Amino acid sequence: MSYKILKVSIDRFSESDVDILMQYWYESPEDYIKSMGIRRDKMLKREEFSQRMKDKIRSEDRLFSYLSIKLDSNTIGCHSLTDLNVSHSAVMHAHVFFEEYRRKGVGRISYVLAIKKYFELFDLKKIIFKTPKMNKGPNILKSKYLGLNPIGEEASTSPVLEKGLPLLVYEMSREYFNEKFTSRIQNESFHLLKK
Repeated sequence: MSYKILKVSIDRFSESDVDILMQYWYESPEDYIKSMGIRRDKMLKREEFSQRMKDKIRSEDRLFSYLSIKLDSNTIGCHSLTDLNVSHSAVMHAHVFFEEYRRKGVGRISYVLAIKKYFELFDLKKIIFKTPKMNKGPNILKSKYLGLNPIGEEASTSPVLEKGLPLLVYEMSREYFNEKFTSRIQNESFHLLKK
């Protein structure tokens, strides 16, 4: 039995990552998109979304929050923020673009790295997660690996999510993160072993 060491890291999202993001949102199977509670018919047109992303990257907008999840040097997913209130809070999101890398432990690593980066970049006091209740994997990650318990439940008001979709709400304070995770992070990347 052989294993390959794969390096998981995060980086600022680049223009070269935009096409793969578009493929994820507009070419993933419809049943997968629906499993996240997302309504594709309510999303921006592909060309408009792509151009907006490229414009943000080119402008070097300091509030642009996308981070790429890298496996070795290849982008396989992203983290992003919404409802960003600098020096206070933001809502964090995560997507792994390829089925072959889901449920493999990538999120356990990338979440911690991205949370650390967001606290530093935007001087946040807390990060909020609003995860569809039906999405078992992301909820297990938050409870089992991040050690968070839901602080409440709310119905989605996002125009791209199913109306009223139940969301579990989690919060991670900067103090909690520093206490639980900072001592474990020696570098900006970790490694996964793959058969």
